[in-house]
Amino acid sequence: MSTLYGLGCDLLDAARVDALLNDHGERFVQRILTDAERSEFERRGGAQSRRGVLYLATRYAAKEALAKAWGTGIGKELSFQDVSVLNDEAGRPVCVPADALKLKLAQRGCEVLVSLSDEQTMVMATVMLVPQSDRPRLNHEQLSTRKEEQ
Repeated sequence: MSTLYGLGCDLLDAARVDALLNDHGERFVQRILTDAERSEFERRGGAQSRRGVLYLATRYAAKEALAKAWGTGIGKELSFQDVSVLNDEAGRPVCVPADALKLKLAQRGCEVLVSLSDEQTMVMATVMLVPQSDRPRLNHEQLSTRKEEQ
């Protein structure tokens, strides 16, 4: 039987993120999204488009779900900047941890799997912390390069 180190789920009304964007603007975007995520957010139309708002909302939900799976919530051991939730060449969401989180994951012997969903006004993210596998992992640069090649 396989080990599961943590499981987290977050359900979020995209209107809540839209309201936070209206209230706090770019400051909110910078708090939630990493540089790599902000590039994709802008490519999708940013705060002025529905696609941009849903992108931001799914990343917010994914990071909240990760914090729940980790068992601490955002702020104590994890921040929104500790992980980028990007897409691989097939469009599958992947968590790319920053160096500090990469070290914590290695110490626990686990990796992060994420699933995202959005439907009109609601977004959902599920995160599982599972034993590390031997499969190759992509980093920010590899994901960015693959996007530029498309």
